[in-house]
Amino acid sequence: MSRRPLGPISGNRPRGPELTPCKRGIVNGAVQFGATPKYIAEQERVPESTVKWTISRAPHRHNGISKPRSGRPTIVNDRARRHIIHITRLNPQITYEDLKKESKHHYSKATAYHILRDYGLTNWLAKKRPLLTKEVAAKRLAWCPERRHWGWEE
Repeated sequence: MSRRPLGPISGNRPRGPELTPCKRGIVNGAVQFGATPKYIAEQERVPESTVKWTISRAPHRHNGISKPRSGRPTIVNDRARRHIIHITRLNPQITYEDLKKESKHHYSKATAYHILRDYGLTNWLAKKRPLLTKEVAAKRLAWCPERRHWGWEE
């Protein structure tokens, strides 16, 4: 779908595929022989802006291969990650806020959730236990003194 003249450009428009190392080699070779970016774009059927970008990034590539995209650096290092997991395993019912206070690291609730999710420590409910009524408590209390002198055999 084309946009109307002078209309807004959507940030959701799909980008074209990345050039292959072979295609980058063709572009860089053509530049070395004096071809203009416009001529290369016409011959290779790619946008002129792509050709210019490929030429400008050529010194940063090794054999036409892009550097790996590492993404955003993590805010929590491995030691803090292990500490978060350790605290959670000691106290499985801990809340994210209490976990944050106890670990003394600066991260968001989402970060804690992602760390725990990677280790499979999320999304289950604690087992519901029956409430201890006064009658049941009295029966337990009566049961204990009667069996106070029992040995291992009983």
